[in-house]
Amino acid sequence: MEELKHEALVVNDLLTQYINLHNHYLKSAGTFSSLFKKVDFARLSGDAYLLFGKFQDERNKLEEAKKKAQGDKEKEFAECLFLYTKSLTETAHLLFKLLHALEEKAKGNKLNFGEHMENDKKYQKSIETYTKYGQKLNILYSNL
Repeated sequence: MEELKHEALVVNDLLTQYINLHNHYLKSAGTFSSLFKKVDFARLSGDAYLLFGKFQDERNKLEEAKKKAQGDKEKEFAECLFLYTKSLTETAHLLFKLLHALEEKAKGNKLNFGEHMENDKKYQKSIETYTKYGQKLNILYSNL
């Protein structure tokens, strides 16, 4: 159980990194004033890709850790932590896709607006999903 608690703290640290990147994205690209300043989408895209890789690594660790879980509470917590991390991994990947598309546009390439909006919808839905798992995970954690 201690290993799972440690992994939960690692995921929480990654979540903080994700939230900071998400907020930076919104501040940089999601405002009217962003139209008048140069935004370094290459750096933001690169940061998102690195974070996506960290989430993938953590998801893989948790896939192994949940196999070792013993007892009903521990198994339920491990499964929820895995699903939460899997959802965060997908969310980080979608953020990367959004930022990469904006990076390409900044380089002068065309941005398929319909595809971009579809990716944004998927991104928003992914946020809802990881939030749902996060709420359940908090309840399970407090009951350990």
